[in-house]
Amino acid sequence: MKGSLSEETYVNDCRNKNLNLDDSWYVISQKWFDRWSRHVKYDSDHPGPINNTDILLDPEISEVKEELLENIDFVFVPEECWSFLVKKYGTATEQTAIRRKVIEFGEYSKTA
Repeated sequence: MKGSLSEETYVNDCRNKNLNLDDSWYVISQKWFDRWSRHVKYDSDHPGPINNTDILLDPEISEVKEELLENIDFVFVPEECWSFLVKKYGTATEQTAIRRKVIEFGEYSKTA
């Protein structure tokens, strides 16, 4: 992948893919994701390793705080996007991935 624009396009396209039952999606702090976004759009400071500390009750077991809102406190990324970001930026020390499986919810919708 060449250049930051390609990275931004790849991640955004990846995030817009359809949810499929049993797919794995990963939680990333909105704060880190915003730093990453500024980095790839404006060639600003490196965002550092993926760090979810601000959305965790207990970083050692990746227990997520209650009452968080998607696209305000965190974003979901599919597994291939997560793998790409971890390979490029790494994760904060002693943090494990926050993985969620897509499940059926109600009669016609799916959510991660």
